[in-house]
This record gives sequence, C-alpha cells and structure tokens, in this order.
Amino acid sequence: MKLSKKLRDMKNFKEEVKILQNVLRIDPKHIDALWSLGNAYLKLNCISESINSFKSCLKLNSEYSFAYHGLAVSYYHLHRYNDTIWALNQAKKIDPLFVEEACSMWADSYSSIGQEEDALELLKKIIKRWPNHKEAYGKMGFSYFGLKKFNRAILAWEKAIEMGLTDNACYKILGFTYIILKRYKDAILRLKKALKIDSNDADSHFFIGLAHGYEGRLEDEIICCKKAIELDSDYINAYNRLGCIYQKLGNKEEAEKYFAKGKALSLEE
Repeated sequence: MKLSKKLRDMKNFKEEVKILQNVLRIDPKHIDALWSLGNAYLKLNCISESINSFKSCLKLNSEYSFAYHGLAVSYYHLHRYNDTIWALNQAKKIDPLFVEEACSMWADSYSSIGQEEDALELLKKIIKRWPNHKEAYGKMGFSYFGLKKFNRAILAWEKAIEMGLTDNACYKILGFTYIILKRYKDAILRLKKALKIDSNDADSHFFIGLAHGYEGRLEDEIICCKKAIELDSDYINAYNRLGCIYQKLGNKEEAEKYFAKGKALSLEE
C-alpha cells in the first residue's frame, strides 16, 4: 500500500491500479485497497470500474462513508444526479461533517434535476462555513435564475464578481438577466466583460445585439447578430432575429433569407 500511495503522489494511476489489483488477488477483502482502486479508476476516468470498486467496499462495510462519497463522485461524472444525491445522503447519515466537503457537487446535482431550492439550501451552508466562497455565490446566482428570482440572482453574481470570480458563463447570464429586467446599459457592460474572457463566445455577441436592439439601435444589433453567426453558423436565434430586424426595416428580401435559414436549421434539429 505504501508503493500505491507513492505512485498516487506521482500521478501514475495506471501503475497504481496494477499494484492494487495484486494486493486484492492476495486479499480480496482489503477494503482500503478497494477504496484506493476506486479512486485510481476515477483519476483514469474509468467510471464503471470505480463504481464497482466502491460498491465492493460497501459489501464489506455498509457504513464506509468514503465509499459512498466515491460513488457520488462517480455518478456525478456520468451525470446521474439522482444517484449522486442518493449516495451523498447515505454518506451524510454516517458522517455529516465529512460530507459538507461535497456540498458544491451536491448543490450542482440538485440544480441539474431542477431542485433549485434544495441547491440554495446547500449553497447557503457552504457560504456560512466559507464566507469568501466566490464559486458558491456564482452557483447561487444560477439557482435564483432558475427560480426566476432575477434580482437575487444579480446580487449573488455581482457578489461573486466582486470577490474575483472570472467566469465567462457568470458574466454572460448576468448580462442576459439585466436584459430581462430592461437594464440594457448594465447588460452591455457585463457582456463586454464576458467577451474579454472569451471573445469568440457567440451568445455574448448575440445578447449585446439584443440589448442594442431594445435600445432602438438596430444597425448595431445587426452587426452583433452577424458576428454571432460568423462564430456559430448554426445559431438559429440570430438568424430569426435578423429576419425580424430586416422585416421591421422593410427589407423583405433580407428578412425572408434569414427566416428561411433559421427555419431550415430548426428542421435539422
């Protein structure tokens, strides 16, 4: 097992797997070796094997909280969020303090199945324990957005940004939320920040265009929509939006062209 740990520290997980398999041939009930094997498989992205290893641990000891946590991480990798939540609940019953470390993954799982209130409860626990957890504030913004509590979402995202979060998705959805609330200048400001992080983000260009359009700056919106299409030639919303703009401007030929392209792409989906 010492050699296994040394290989793990060296990030040589393939060799660690071989060593642990040899240990288990000699002693199939070596629970620490099974748990370490599950983690090594996780590092190698061999998720089915990691699940089998952690389940084998639990057959030997149904109170082994670390194995439930390993199962949760494995299920999370497979986007099996209900199973992730189940495994974390089992771990919590055994070791409530240990599982607090997994609150972020737990919250993500709840969000992924639409249980935003449960996600928020966990995120608040994270922030209570780690008040400067900027990622938790960022995720809280997404949960509030899912509940259509847009002002609270903005407060959470702005707090995350104030703390130093530099996440393109956060800036982008924050900008879009400002558009929903008709705060177009704030929207453009945040969306331009998103483009500083990723200048090739088609959504950010499109959303800036929307803000310009709602301000009555249709020519600027056309430029942004065309940029979004340049970056993503299958951007249906941009084609349809251009169709609407050209229709409003009385350019029937251009309107029909963009509406036709948007419709063709919709039929392909």
